[in-house]
Order: sequence, then structure tokens, then C-alpha cells
Amino acid sequence: MADHAQRIAHQTVREGMVNPIRLPWPPAECSPNTKVHWAVKAKAAKAYRKTCWALAVEAGAKAAESGDIWLHITFCPPKKWTHGDRDNLVARMKPGFDGLADALKVNDRRFRLAGMDILPDSKYGPCVVVEM
Repeated sequence: MADHAQRIAHQTVREGMVNPIRLPWPPAECSPNTKVHWAVKAKAAKAYRKTCWALAVEAGAKAAESGDIWLHITFCPPKKWTHGDRDNLVARMKPGFDGLADALKVNDRRFRLAGMDILPDSKYGPCVVVEM
């Protein structure tokens, strides 16, 4: 019963979402499981943050001045992508969320995850679609 109620709540939240923004697939260096030099990781994160900021600005993303900002994330992984769990995908998006927050001129602590999907073999991939 609780599972059914959760699905209905999720659907209600999702119906109110607008402003889909298509972002590139986050670089492997942004994954918490990647073992690379910190400078390589920092450079990749900075570049991805800047790209996500530019795409959000180009999409005309807007947010309310206060309150939570609910996000629904759809991951469309590259072909032959077989690894990664949900937690890793969200963590890998941290620089992307920072870029989105920069574009919205908000603190990223206002972001709340309404839901997420993984669409393997999607015709849209590789990308991440963020709906607010």
C-alpha cells in the first residue's frame, strides 16, 4: 500500500515538472569510483560544470526565489555502458548540479530528487535529462 502511495506522489510531482534540460553524459573522471589524480578529476569537474551552466542558461532555466527545487533525472547512458549504480550516477552528476545551480543563481542545497530513471539503449543518449 505504501509503495502505491509513493508512486502516486511521484507521478503528481513529475506532472508539475517543466524545463527539461539535456546535459551531456558526465565524464568518467567525475565518478567517485574512478581512481585518477585529483587534478585530473578537478579539471574534468570544472569543465562539466561550465558546460552544464551554459546549457541551462541557453535553455532559459528559471527557479522560484525560495523553497525546494524538485528535480527528476533521466540518465541515458552510452551504448555498451554496463556499470554504475544509482548512487554513483547521482554523485557523478555533482558538478552538473553545481552548474545548474550557478545558472539558476541558487544554492544547490535547495535541490531535491523527485525521481530518476535509467534508459539504456535510448535514442537520446548518451545524455542526462534534468526536469525541474
